[in-house]
Amino acid sequence: MLVHACPGCGALVPYGKPRCDACQRAYDEQREERRRSRERRRRAASDAAKDPKYRAFYRSKEWRTLSAYALARAGFRCEDCGGIACEVHHEPPIQTPTGWGHRLDPDHVHALCTKCHNARHRRFCRDGGHGGGGSKSFGPDE
Repeated sequence: MLVHACPGCGALVPYGKPRCDACQRAYDEQREERRRSRERRRRAASDAAKDPKYRAFYRSKEWRTLSAYALARAGFRCEDCGGIACEVHHEPPIQTPTGWGHRLDPDHVHALCTKCHNARHRRFCRDGGHGGGGSKSFGPDE
């Protein structure tokens, strides 16, 4: 019988099985947790995208004009790292009362690359969304 080393622990397992039983259980649990985590993120993003107020705003001619202006003003350079900017970030976020009031104010938008924009929103952080991005924090009343 041909055998190979388990990639997790090094135990010998027969060909046809990718891992030993213990490592396979651990691998399946990790895979299921990653699937649940992706589903939670997808659901949260989907809920935010369904709000007609914000969807209408981001589809408006005024927003497209302002975002194009913000990118051109920055020379299509990320204001954080100097990379190529392709996204525009509101600060404070438009989901706050203050942010909604400044949604079309050119002084409250910043040209960012995708990586820096994700960091500012704390997206895809390995520590559960508590790291990355040196973004200022704005509360609901600010």
